[in-house]
Amino acid sequence: MDLVRVVLGLFLMVSAAHAAVLKPYLITENDTLRLSDIFQGLEKYGDVIIAPTPGPGQKKIFDSIWLKNIARQYQVDWPSSSGLETFTVERKGTAIDLTWLEEQLTPLVREKLSLHNGDLKLDPYINPIVVSDLSLAQIQLTHCTLDPNFEKVHIAFRINTNTSNSGQNFSMTGKIIRKVDVPVLTRDIRMGEVIQESDVAFQGLFSHQVTPQAITQKEDLVGHEPKYRTLKAGLPILQSDLKVQYAIKNGDIVTMVLRHKNITVTSKGKAQNNAKSGENVSVMNLESKKIVTGIAEKNGSVRVQLVTGG
Repeated sequence: MDLVRVVLGLFLMVSAAHAAVLKPYLITENDTLRLSDIFQGLEKYGDVIIAPTPGPGQKKIFDSIWLKNIARQYQVDWPSSSGLETFTVERKGTAIDLTWLEEQLTPLVREKLSLHNGDLKLDPYINPIVVSDLSLAQIQLTHCTLDPNFEKVHIAFRINTNTSNSGQNFSMTGKIIRKVDVPVLTRDIRMGEVIQESDVAFQGLFSHQVTPQAITQKEDLVGHEPKYRTLKAGLPILQSDLKVQYAIKNGDIVTMVLRHKNITVTSKGKAQNNAKSGENVSVMNLESKKIVTGIAEKNGSVRVQLVTGG
């Protein structure tokens, strides 16, 4: 009897020594779950793939029934003590920032839609996009359509990493924000300073940053002064930001020029109103005292048209 007890004790000790131990929690970067990820102390089948892991940044819980079935299927000596054991696997992941996604997708969308400029602005999404390793993420644009009336874009794309062959598919909406080349200042210009040609350069700005009142021609800036405040570099300039530059001011003595065929006639006159280049100006001829109307030129002269009788 004592011998039987000794043999039975030795058997139980050997069985306990070879019994597998459940790992209750696993954090992994892999997209598959192996038997050795769940149990430690296995003698065989440790490299067998049991199930896929959840998506990056997600968790999955396996209950006791599933664990018992796996243990039975692969002859794992696992003594479930309570029948309530669980195994949780968590997949490592990095949430993708919306700005990063826009930067990656913008050149792909431009190429797909044959756009010369414009940046993609995605609509905010509720569920975060998570990948296993952002440094390895590669984006493939699979679908892209544009509503030209509203600049609305519908896109579908796939994100792959080197650690996964399956990848993840997503679809989103957004807008194409186009850029407009406008003249801006290269330095701050204070009141009393005159804008020089070297102070102006063209810069591509998003269309929503450029109002209809913004100056779009370089020559409309050069030679002007700020009207009531310092003008900041790199920003669109409105016509109302500048002092009005009259080519001719009321009371100026001006030269009236009449050209007809090969004949040019000039005479002096006195301006009767302010006028910018290209605007009408009334001038009193200093000799005849008659009032004539001409076009103010940028150099301060007045272009007069020949009036012929009917």
